Amino acid sequence: MKATKHILSVLGLASILAVTSLLLCPSLCRGQAMPSWLGGDRIWDWSDFRANLGLRIYMPKLISGTVHVSGVSGGSSYTPEDYEMLGGGNFSDLPQPDFFKEGWFTLYIDRLALRANFEEDHKFRGAAPSENDPTNTVISELDLGWTRFGLDLDILRYPFIRAGINFDRNFEPVIYLDRHREWTVIRNNRTTTLHALKLTTRQPPVTIGVHAFASPGRVFGIPVTGQARARFPFPYLTKIVGEPAETRITEWEVCVGMRPNIWNTSLYGYSTFAMGIDVGFKSAYVDMDSGDGIWNVKAHWQGPYVQLGVYY
Repeated sequence: MKATKHILSVLGLASILAVTSLLLCPSLCRGQAMPSWLGGDRIWDWSDFRANLGLRIYMPKLISGTVHVSGVSGGSSYTPEDYEMLGGGNFSDLPQPDFFKEGWFTLYIDRLALRANFEEDHKFRGAAPSENDPTNTVISELDLGWTRFGLDLDILRYPFIRAGINFDRNFEPVIYLDRHREWTVIRNNRTTTLHALKLTTRQPPVTIGVHAFASPGRVFGIPVTGQARARFPFPYLTKIVGEPAETRITEWEVCVGMRPNIWNTSLYGYSTFAMGIDVGFKSAYVDMDSGDGIWNVKAHWQGPYVQLGVYY
């Protein structure tokens, strides 16, 4: 495997090593002033640790989806197809909306946050009669993967507002599995019939983006919060990793909530534990491409969510 395929993981490890160096060598960041508009008087406060964890219930609806198979790839020939996921029968009996359960954990070290997201339910499943045997109901799937790790870096930070940039990498590729129709493949003058077609890429989605958080005031003494986050496909990813096939994800979300304090303690240096209750809306797009023109899968889903978190 080419070393360039690991470059994104190396970048992530390098960021973690940089943070470790600051922790072990705090003198590197003492006495260096920051511009006042960035919200601090130091480049790095190595003693500032925070964390949060929580659970989100996301109720997305598959809005649209298209599948294109051109028919030719190298020495192989496939049955050419162009169809809509919803109108083509694959997801005609899709439950609307679906329910995705997601857990997350975030560790903040001053301006840098290390994130981990895990989704228990991460598939759109569509039950429909088989194209070749209407008496047989088959299940097609759009699997979005269940693990994602990321980094957040706050560029602007004040006690009640922060904004910055982020980096995310999924650890599983998006997979589209079509069991609704049969596919004929001709390879080396031999004809094979496939009862399912699996379309995916070797490279999982990688994104960069922006985020913002604000706590503008209180209601009945309880802080009110608002958050927004967006992420976009990492540019020039195919050239960096040397893999022509790519999965591109574009996603945005907004939420508002309340964050009452549930425990004030001097045990951890006068720390505060708070509980966050948020409601929000999230929209996402995926665009998978084989890189050689043989197939392309696009999908769009969106919906509301509620989440509960504990913040330290």
